[in-house]
Parts: sequence; structure tokens; C-alpha cells
Amino acid sequence: MPFQRLKAQLSQALAASLQDPEWPENVVLQDLGTPPNPQMGHLSFPCFKLSKKLGKDANKIAKELADKTKMPHVTFQVAGPYLNARVDIGFLAKELFQDVFSKKEKYGSDDSGAGDLGLFEYCSPNIAKRLAFQHIRSILIGHVISNVYEFLGAKALRVNFVGDWGSQFARLLAAFELWGDPAKVTAANIPQSMDYLLELYVRFHKELETKPELLANANQCLQRLESHDPKTTDLWQNIRNVSATSMNTTLKRMGVHFDEMEGESQYIPSIEKTLEDVKKKAQARLSEGAWIVEVEGISTPALVQKKDGTTLYLTRDIAAAVSRKERHPFKSMYYIVGEQQRLHFQLLFGELKKIGYSW
Repeated sequence: MPFQRLKAQLSQALAASLQDPEWPENVVLQDLGTPPNPQMGHLSFPCFKLSKKLGKDANKIAKELADKTKMPHVTFQVAGPYLNARVDIGFLAKELFQDVFSKKEKYGSDDSGAGDLGLFEYCSPNIAKRLAFQHIRSILIGHVISNVYEFLGAKALRVNFVGDWGSQFARLLAAFELWGDPAKVTAANIPQSMDYLLELYVRFHKELETKPELLANANQCLQRLESHDPKTTDLWQNIRNVSATSMNTTLKRMGVHFDEMEGESQYIPSIEKTLEDVKKKAQARLSEGAWIVEVEGISTPALVQKKDGTTLYLTRDIAAAVSRKERHPFKSMYYIVGEQQRLHFQLLFGELKKIGYSW
């Protein structure tokens, strides 16, 4: 961009005036700042370090530099130990518009991120539910950040990590087994199917208020799902497919795409290995039949396995993070989520660190 180019040129000119090997162009560039008052100029070079090194008065050094340095479209003004530079705004505007019209949609891009890979997880809804406001917020923020990442020359890998496993989904399965009609959940009627699934989910929680024994039904559904019971798996797959179609229709309307759509279910085959690593490397311990991990600085321990042997979202998040690192040599991984998930991610990052991952 014009101003950045001009700043680099000013650094080069000042370095040429100084003729000091300890003050090459890159060092001068680092020292260039902004005057406290815009009326004093656009850029400012302090001469304190030079004064100490040369044993000369900083005010005098600033004046000598002002007299010695010549640069088109820039005027210099000395303010005590500071050399201030003012840029011709007309020239800067002309350069700016030339850049904008020549580079068009690429204006502002650079290659500062070349060679880097960043993994971005956002959206991440639970299946059997429509995308809601909190998802749209995550989608838009994640979409913009990943686009900026690519605009700077890096590669962005966009991942939609859907919630298709766990206790909440098991409750829907239990509701469907009790009151569901398979004919009402089909790919031919996506909107109506999604409405019907929500009705079943709401009914389950309403009934649960007077029938707590329904939780046992949900736990049994989860256990059957984790043991690959054919009937339960077929029902799960149908609901997942319908939900994915509904979600992708909305994402397409928003102009958003993902490179990968993962599900928590994808990491169930490796969950035993994950639990083994967590129990061994993160010093997990049994507490009332369940496995927990203490994370430094957090009073709430991380629950990684329930006493009935089933896993949790946190456990599957650990498995996903480790697998992604093994499959993709990313520099950084970013989660675009709401503030409400702060504790979850503090526990996740704490556990990952304990088992040997610090990215």
C-alpha cells in the first residue's frame, strides 16, 4: 500500500543519511513511529538511541538528519529530539487510487503469510436443529477471518465440526423411538422434517419434567449407538443426512463454503486411543466412577469419560484436535465460538498441553 511503501522508502533514505552499520534500513523502520499530534506530521523518528551511541545531542542529530535527508513529496520538521516527516496528501491519494484501480479486488493483499496453513473451525451446529443466530455469528466471523488469512498469502482450511453424537442427540433418538414417525423425516421434505425433529426434542424435555426415567432411555440409545447397533445407527444416519442437507442449503444462500465437514462421530473409532493418552499423559483419575483431569488454574476438573463408559464432547474435541494436527501441518488452529464456551476451551487447551500439544 502507498503509505507503507513510502514508510519503507523513508527508512531507506534515513539509513543512507546515517551511514551507520548499526542503523540499517530495517532498524530505522522499526523505530519509525507516529507523532502524538497529527499537526506535527505523519511519521516520527526519535534520535535518543543515536544520541547515546554517538555521544551527541539528540536535538542536533535530528536537525542534521533533516538537513541531510532529501525525499520527494516529504517535508521534514524537527521537534526537539524527534525528526517528523509530513507526506504530501495529494501525492499519497494519487498513489492510493492508482493502486486500487490497478489491483482491483486484490488491493491490500500481500504474501506475508505465504507457506502458512491455518485451520479454522466455525459454524459447528448440532444436527437435527436449524442454524440459529449464534451459528450465523460464528459463520460470518469465521468466514471473514479465514478470507483475510488467505488474502495475506496463507492457506486457510475451513472446518465445520457438527455435533452428531453425545447425550443431547441420544435424547432425540430416544424421543424418536418412543413417538417418532419415520415417514415424517425424509429428504423429500427437509423443512417439515426439521420442524418435526424439533417437536420431538422439545416433547422429550417436556416429558422429562415428570418422567426422569426417560434419561435411562437416552443413555441406552447412546450406548447402542457407540456399540454400532444397526437399527439405532440407521436412524442416526437418516437424521444426520436430513440435517446436513438443511444446513448446507442455508450456508449456500449465505455464500459460505467449507473445505471439510466433520462430525463428532468421525472420532469415535479413535476415542479409545484418545482416552488412553489422556489417562496416561494427563494424569486422569477416577472420581465416583468417572474419569476426570485436573487443569492448572481452573477449579472445575475436566470430565473425559462418564461412569457408564460413554464419552463427552470434550473428549471428542481432543481426538479431533490431535487428528487434525496429524493430518494437516497447520501453523495455528482457530475456534470461532461464543464467550459461553470459554470454560470448555480452557479445559480443552489445558488437556492438550498436558498430553504434549501446545499449538
